Order: sequence, then structure tokens, then C-alpha cells
Amino acid sequence: MAHFGTNQTTQFEKYLGLPPIIGRSKRRAFNDIKDWIWRKLQGWKEKLLSQAGREVLIKAVIQAIPTYAMSCFKFPAGLCAEISSMTTRFWWGQRDGKRKIHWLNKQKLSQPKSEGGIGFRDLYLFNKALLAKQGWRILKQPHSLVHRFLKAKYFPHHNFLEASVPRNASFIWRSICEAKDVLVSGMRWRVGSGENIKIWKDPWLPCPTTYRVISPFRGLDENAKVDALIDRETMSWKVSELERIFIPRDVEAILQIPLSKRRPNDMMIWAITMKDNFTVKSAYQLLRSQQSQHEPTMASTSLQNTKLWNRIWKARDEAETTDHVLWSCDFAQREWQASTIPIPPRYGLQMSFGDFISCSMSDFSSPNIEILFTIAWELWNARNALVIEGAVVTVADICQKAVVMAVDFLEMDSQLEVADVLSRVVGNEKWRPPQVDRYKLNIGLHDINGQRDAGVDVWSLKLGVMSWWGCCNQMALA
Repeated sequence: MAHFGTNQTTQFEKYLGLPPIIGRSKRRAFNDIKDWIWRKLQGWKEKLLSQAGREVLIKAVIQAIPTYAMSCFKFPAGLCAEISSMTTRFWWGQRDGKRKIHWLNKQKLSQPKSEGGIGFRDLYLFNKALLAKQGWRILKQPHSLVHRFLKAKYFPHHNFLEASVPRNASFIWRSICEAKDVLVSGMRWRVGSGENIKIWKDPWLPCPTTYRVISPFRGLDENAKVDALIDRETMSWKVSELERIFIPRDVEAILQIPLSKRRPNDMMIWAITMKDNFTVKSAYQLLRSQQSQHEPTMASTSLQNTKLWNRIWKARDEAETTDHVLWSCDFAQREWQASTIPIPPRYGLQMSFGDFISCSMSDFSSPNIEILFTIAWELWNARNALVIEGAVVTVADICQKAVVMAVDFLEMDSQLEVADVLSRVVGNEKWRPPQVDRYKLNIGLHDINGQRDAGVDVWSLKLGVMSWWGCCNQMALA
């Protein structure tokens, strides 16, 4: 070890947050991650979070902590279950050993919101999706160092999908191979020349179920390739041959596959996404759909529930938009109808609040414009009072407050205009001394609580020297 400049390590030390050596006790190797999650959930700040805040903490922090380790190793199912149990207890508000009622099970919470769940991750399935990403990289990056190293050791004469797991294989290789079934269920061949695709054994049809031919063996060898079905000169399908060998369902699917005269190479693609590229999200959704197929739920009922929950979440989102709160909701419409502003009938509910303001600016004048904006302001305050404090404000209260606020604004605006005019008049007139051989008389009047004073100043300039006479006498002014 000293020759290589390194020190001997113990079994459960960490390098870049991951255990360099994993023995028989897999759960012990990853106990630090579970302890880290537990400390996060026991912080004093987390105890003050609302239900929505706990949801954000679980999704953005707690379930993100083991992601890096999950992308390299397969976590034991028991460890995933323990982490999920900790997050579930935190979600229902259970702290300090006090038990709380769990109104939904963990499987229901892990369902997406479109199916009535909360959208928490199933860590076991998410772990497989992350490992499948590593397998996809091995398939698609044959010149990478990882691919060359693993190929030389584990599959020197085969491809990754055909590789086996020897008894002395490392835990990383075992983990990646555990996710090969995810790749197999989501990948298919894209036909180029057809020289590498087996007709009866490989997935190559654009059918979202199996991607395979379901016709029985007929007319071709069991290991026949797809290029036997292609006319090499015109690069088109041999329609007569297809109709002779395959059933109509397969013929229709094959004829949908385009062929290029450039004869590109055959390529494996990820058929779940539109761009044919692997994503962890699509792999996780594929695993969830496969899991739900084994549950005793009718497909039609599940589809109806999905549509129902989508409408519910959509309605919830629409209720918080500015257009809904300030214009299109029933309460806002009753408020606008009860106001002193003559809203024209052509102002329909299909208008946005921005369009409503634009039309009002051209159709109305003061003081209706001021009242319109104060009503919108009070509507927003009423919404916040209802959501945050639970206080209910009536239509009459909003009308009264809005009118009073608009009148106060107009009065203050008029006073500011008068003060501005006076300041301009006084500001432009400056005192100047009188000319030579002339006198200048300055008079000042003062009145405080009935006490009136007057002062008179006389100014004169003679021979460049200023002399003045002044008097300031208290007098009773009529």
C-alpha cells in the first residue's frame, strides 16, 4: 500500500460519500445515510413546518439525500422500507415517539397526484431506475473507461445485456445487472439496415406492449434477420413476403417503420420517451406502471380516477390565479356588480384581468378608475385574509373600504397639486434689493391662536451702502 502512496482502509470508511468496500452486511454499509435522514427529520425547524412544508422537505431534501449512493449501489429492500417509514411518520406529524394515525398507506402516498396520491418516491423502484441509467451509459458509450474496464472483466465476448454475474463479481456490477430488466422492457431496435436484428427474438416493432412479433414461425429460420424482409435495391419492405409470413397486426406495424436509402446502422433506442433517450423519470414511471398491472384494479376505473384527479388538481391551480381571484370567480363577479362602476355587458368571464384593466382604462375616467383599482386591491386582501387567517369579508365591506380609500386618494392628490402650484409660484419669486434712489417696503403678517403680529421693513441703497429702518409692533388687526 505504501508503494502506491495510499493507506490501508477499514471496511466502512467513506470515499466521496460512498463506501469503497462493501462486505456481507449491506445495511451496515449504508447506515450513515439513514442516520443523516433521521437527523434532518428531528431538527427543531422541521417541527414548525406545515403539511405543505413537510411535503416540500420530503421531496426536495429527504428523498434526494440517498440519490447519489443509489445511482451506484442497490440498496437493500429493508433499508428502503425503513427510510420510507421515517418519512411517512414525519409526514403524518409523528414526533418524540408519539404515534399518529396514518390515514393512507405508503403505497398510496407514493402514487402520483394524478392518481390520488402525494407523489412521494418509491425508493426501491427509484433505485432500480438510477441503476438502469448506468446500464444505459454502458450500452451507449462503448469507448468510455467504465465500459472498457467492465467489458474486459465481465463480458469480453458479449454485449452488456447478455453479460452474466459471476460468483466473485463486485457489488457495483451486481447492482447494475439487477437493473437490466428495466432496460430490456423499455428498449427496442430502430431499423436501419436490419442486419443485426433478429425477426423472432428481438424487440423491433413500434408497438407499445411487447415490441416483438407475435406471428408464429413461418417461412423463415428462427434466427433470420430483418434484412431478409427488405429490398436492398429500393430500400423498401417486401410487402408480398410480409403478407405471406406475418399476421395482419404485424404487417401493419412493420409497414409503419420508415427505411432510409443511406442504410444506417441498426440502433437500440429507449422507446418510452419521444426523443428515444433514456431518462430516470421515464424508467421510474415504467416500473410503477408494471407494478400497478399486478394490482387488482380495473383499467377503466383507474383511467376514470386519473381524469378525475387531474380535474381536481387543475381546478385547485386555477383557483389561485390572478384572473380567477380578481375577475372570473363568483365572489369577484358579485363584487364588481355591487360596485358603483358601470361594468358594460361586453365584459365577459372569458376576459383576463389584464384585458379587463386595459378596457377599463379606455372606457372609464376618474373617479371610477381609482375605485376600480382599490376594489381589486381589497379583493386581493380579502383572499389573503381567507387563506391565511380564515377571515371572511363580505361584498359590502369591500365596496365601502374601496370607496373610502379612493376618496382619500383623490383628496390627497388634490392637496398635493395645490401645494405643488404654490411651491412653484413662491419658488420662482426671489427677493431683490431696491435700485439706487428707490425704497423697498416689506410687510409681514403673523397669526397664531388669535395673537396677531405685523412687521414693516424699509430698505434703501445709497452710494452703494445699504441702510434700513425697521419696526415690528404688536397691533390689533381687524
